[in-house]
Formats: sequence, structure tokens, C-alpha cells
Amino acid sequence: MKKMLLLTAAMFVAVTFSACSDDDKDNNIDPSKIVGAWEYIHYYSYDKDDIDGVNEFEYDVVKGDENWYKLVFNADGTFTKEDTDGIDTSTKHYYSIKGNTITKRHVYSDGASDTDVQTITTLNSTTLVIEEIEQEEGYYGKSVWTYKRI
Repeated sequence: MKKMLLLTAAMFVAVTFSACSDDDKDNNIDPSKIVGAWEYIHYYSYDKDDIDGVNEFEYDVVKGDENWYKLVFNADGTFTKEDTDGIDTSTKHYYSIKGNTITKRHVYSDGASDTDVQTITTLNSTTLVIEEIEQEEGYYGKSVWTYKRI
């Protein structure tokens, strides 16, 4: 009986410590780490559909280019976007992070809004990488935006 109880306890301990892998920890982004200014520096895109086949491209973004912009994430769940024309004051931007998912909501001056649900694949003291995947019958698309902390 003691051996059976000991074996049961050993199995309980083994299952308890193997239930959460290191991968589970990687999916929990600390939202406070995104707070600050981020400059958009690189874009990658891949898409495949039944009609056009595969299209893939990427480019570096340089300050002053038409695609350049800066995001500033605030601790209160808001963010601003600045491009070569200046800070966009006509749109209110909100964000939330759960796990490794970032949800960005944009509310326009006319009251309309849209929401982007994306995945943070990298967030450290210098680099932020956000990925978005679109998939439907006959189509698969992936966009990756890379930012550096400024």
C-alpha cells in the first residue's frame, strides 16, 4: 500500500511539473514592456492564393520615406501614430495585450472604427515584431512589421 501511495505521489509530481512547457511562458507578453516609442524599420509580406500563386516581398523603411512612421505606446492603453506629416490627431488609438496577442483599435473622427488583432513575436528592450496572418479558402497571407525602440 505504501508503494502504491508513493507511486501515485511521484506520478502527480511528474504531471504537475510537465504540464506547463517553456512555450507557454513565451506566450505571455508583459504589457509594460511595450510602453515607449517605436520606429517602423522593416516590412515582410508573403501571400499565396489559388489564382496568382505566391508573392513575397520585403523592404527596409527609412525615416522620411512614405511608409515611415513611429508608434508611441502609453501605459494607459492608448498610442499615437506619427508619420512624415506629423502626429495623427484625427484618430484615437487604443491597444490591449493578452498573452502574445495585441489588439489595436482605431476610432476615427467620424465615429467609425476598426480593429487589428495581431501577434507579438518579439518584444525586448530594442525590438518589437508584430505579425498578422490572414487565411481563408484559397488564400494565405502573412505580414510582419519590425520596429526598433527609440
